[in-house]
Amino acid sequence: MSDKVDEVHVILHPSGGDPDAAYQMSRVLYRFGKDLKARAVYVIPRYAKSAATLMALGGSEVKMTEIAELGPIDPQVSFEGQWVSAKTLKSSMTSILEAMVDILNGFMEGKDRIDERAEKVLHETVEALTDSVVSRFVGIGEYESLIEYSKHLAKDLLSLGMFPKESGSLGHGAANLDEIVDRLTTSYPSHGMVIDHQAAANLGLKVSKVDEEVEDILLKVYNNLAELFRRIDTIGSGL
Repeated sequence: MSDKVDEVHVILHPSGGDPDAAYQMSRVLYRFGKDLKARAVYVIPRYAKSAATLMALGGSEVKMTEIAELGPIDPQVSFEGQWVSAKTLKSSMTSILEAMVDILNGFMEGKDRIDERAEKVLHETVEALTDSVVSRFVGIGEYESLIEYSKHLAKDLLSLGMFPKESGSLGHGAANLDEIVDRLTTSYPSHGMVIDHQAAANLGLKVSKVDEEVEDILLKVYNNLAELFRRIDTIGSGL
């Protein structure tokens, strides 16, 4: 390749996916750009959520349209046939344990010991909670590990192109990479939360909004690709 390449642009449009695959692809693209002595820049026409947000952290910069969205890096787990947030499962377990403590404190209030009737009611309540809910959370330790694992992947990618081995260049008051990662993984109440270009910049990420001319081109590309993938899905479902 004779001409110098300054930037390798990667258009992202997934709604989520496998964090391990996103991490690996991001590192491969980073090395590809490095071989060309070029920056890997992720371009988002409409959205890049969850694992796709994780992938974008490996770039030197993220460029977004006005309507583009990133999302929380919130690992999902299969629970009783549904995909739910690992963070939600952890919070649910905490709420259950707090409810048990409240019940116990209510029975113990003003007493040195629980009388026989109260003890029976407490035992039945705890047993019912355990049978209906708690036993389903056997893997709660694994869910907690999954959250910490996602934080590790995010921090590792941020330390590549966006903030290579430094924290002094962090923007918008972010103290360090750990703070950015914590915000992305634990501070949002919903998996579908919208993080637009302004919110992403406020997190401390290196994000910029594309100009209107480029935005028009990106949205045309997005619409064409959306139609292509719709047709592929239609053909695939027939097969």
